[in-house]
Amino acid sequence: MDDGWVQPLNHIFSTHIPIIIGYGGNDGSLMTYFQNMSKPSNFFWCGLSNEKDLPHKIKTLIKKHDGSYVNISGFDELMYQLLAVFDEIGPVEKELATITNQRVTLATTQLNEIIKASTSRLTTDKSGKKKEKILSAFEYYNLSEKEPDLEKRKQIYLEALEKYPSAGWLWWSFTHFMHFNKRDYDGLEKHYETALPLNKEEAGFLGNYASFLKNIKKDYTKAEAYYLKALSLAPDHANNNGNYAIFLKDIKKDYTKAEEYYLKALSLAPDDAHYNDNYAIFLKAIKKDYTKAEEYYLKALSLAPDHANNNGNYANFLEEIKKDYTKAEAYYLKALSLAPDHANNNGNYANFLKNIKKDYTKAKAYYLKALSLAPDHANNNGNYANFLKNIKKDYTKAEAYYLKALSLAPDDADFNGNYAQLLFSLGRKRSHWILK
Repeated sequence: MDDGWVQPLNHIFSTHIPIIIGYGGNDGSLMTYFQNMSKPSNFFWCGLSNEKDLPHKIKTLIKKHDGSYVNISGFDELMYQLLAVFDEIGPVEKELATITNQRVTLATTQLNEIIKASTSRLTTDKSGKKKEKILSAFEYYNLSEKEPDLEKRKQIYLEALEKYPSAGWLWWSFTHFMHFNKRDYDGLEKHYETALPLNKEEAGFLGNYASFLKNIKKDYTKAEAYYLKALSLAPDHANNNGNYAIFLKDIKKDYTKAEEYYLKALSLAPDDAHYNDNYAIFLKAIKKDYTKAEEYYLKALSLAPDHANNNGNYANFLEEIKKDYTKAEAYYLKALSLAPDHANNNGNYANFLKNIKKDYTKAKAYYLKALSLAPDHANNNGNYANFLKNIKKDYTKAEAYYLKALSLAPDDADFNGNYAQLLFSLGRKRSHWILK
């Protein structure tokens, strides 16, 4: 063993008692050191074997140092027993908490200083003049995270990727931002395809791409292929399991398999509000198990009481299943107070105002707001068409919205049936019907 190790070890064992745990003595360097070390004040060799079964060299070493062999149940068990001894000297937990808090405070201070420095685009040269500095990919990322304006953030990412086109993690972060934060789908497929070769073994990225293919491109065959690739890489990725469950429910209509994936996601992350809420929706819509569905709705809300989507979904459940309209409206209003620009909640509350409250003026305002927020939302187009047909009797306008809904969801039975009713009431020829 090099002297660089021998001298420090000699110093340590001149004041500390060696306790050897789970070591077989099979490498020459450390075992030779123990054999030649200055005799410590005590020496303990711990192991799972009986003392009589120890190798001769270990027995000889223990005898040389007047040491003792200690038969133990396991490493953790021994640590627990030692903890009781040291706690008599001073509370170990309190000491560790103090040390940890000091380290966290120091690390946080240092991190904030690094981030502050990395988000500045200026540096000072030797003469004291300010000049533009060359940013690393990580510094660009920090700069983007600090930018509240989403369009400016996009431009920071694009500048960074022009300089660091092979930074796979940066492409992943950029596509995630464009997809889920900015919801800027123009050109996003090209960005995903550029990022794909750099992230082809990253389950999280592949799951995001699969969701894009399903929800935005409506390319279900390709989406499933990427969901399955992502799950083959990381079978215990909770988010991918949950999203594939929704795919199986909504697209494949394979409800047995869908439930397996819902439950897998929940087994991996039982306290995730999103997964609990999604399973509640499945139980309500597919299994018709309303008692169990409400349990999961309430668990989701207990985990994330200020989650707009969870409040809106439970409001819908209270309206449709429980017929508790007072409570339902309270949850709708809470959901809208949390996220006033949530298109689906605006649309659902419009339905509630139309069907339950009969407040058609207010209902129309919420329908139009929902459509302004998400003009390509099939349900909102179809529901507003129903409102125009049944309440406003504006059949021309209703037809336009039915056709928009059907262009977005051509296989929706309700839209097809409602449009057929409109055509029938207008006396259109049967050849114009598009019943599926």
